[in-house]
Amino acid sequence: MNKLVIGLITALPIVAATGTPASAAPRDFVSGSGKFDSELGVGQANFTGHGSATDANGVIRLRVPGTDERVRARVSCVAVDGNRAAISGTLTEPTESGSTDVVLHVADNGRPRDTADTIGWAFSTGPIDCTTFLAGVENVVTRGNVVVKDRTP
Repeated sequence: MNKLVIGLITALPIVAATGTPASAAPRDFVSGSGKFDSELGVGQANFTGHGSATDANGVIRLRVPGTDERVRARVSCVAVDGNRAAISGTLTEPTESGSTDVVLHVADNGRPRDTADTIGWAFSTGPIDCTTFLAGVENVVTRGNVVVKDRTP
């Protein structure tokens, strides 16, 4: 028993001296799924995004209100400020109107039963800087939840 304890004690300085690899900085995060009401009708969104405005990944799926159109995009931009977030990306296929990119802007207003979360969206024919969409017209999520984690200092 004493030999084992001595062996562990002598091994500790070696582990402490080598250190551990630096961990990656925390990444902002936004995720959600839900139905929402808009002036155009009922829409539905499913999305997740991790990262920053220049280094992001994730996916956006949106059923566009007032149409039968469903779009999908790979996330290339994530911007988070407190409880608000915006994610944007290039559509896997252009919309019927020729748009190639989409941005979702959302607000996480706490527990779903307390205050409703909100979702808004916009289309473009070119890349969208999501950092410019942290505020805007948003529609109440009637069924579902939005989660925003602001993890950067």
